[in-house]
Amino acid sequence: MISAAPGSPDFRMFVRKVPDDHSKLNLTCLATGFYPRDIEMNIRLDRTLLQNQITSGIRPNNDETYQMRISVETDQNHKGSYDCFVIHSSLTEPVSVEWGKYHQKYTVK
Repeated sequence: MISAAPGSPDFRMFVRKVPDDHSKLNLTCLATGFYPRDIEMNIRLDRTLLQNQITSGIRPNNDETYQMRISVETDQNHKGSYDCFVIHSSLTEPVSVEWGKYHQKYTVK
């Protein structure tokens, strides 16, 4: 288990089909509730960073914490292990959150 300080991010993972190309999936990782602002977040396949990632940038929440969303399109038939890799100062070590079959929420404790 990863220990985290106050201000550590909660993670939400989303998977949906790309509307104009049903052979592709859009993978999205949302980190929210983190403080301080600086964070590094990437989507990886088999521990290799994927190209063409789209980010929302770091945005403020109403409670003086921050959130960031990152997404990437991938072929739905591609086999491998996808994860959201996050580095933040509130974490004792980087976090790797793997995609499951359905929408998921992860809280680091």
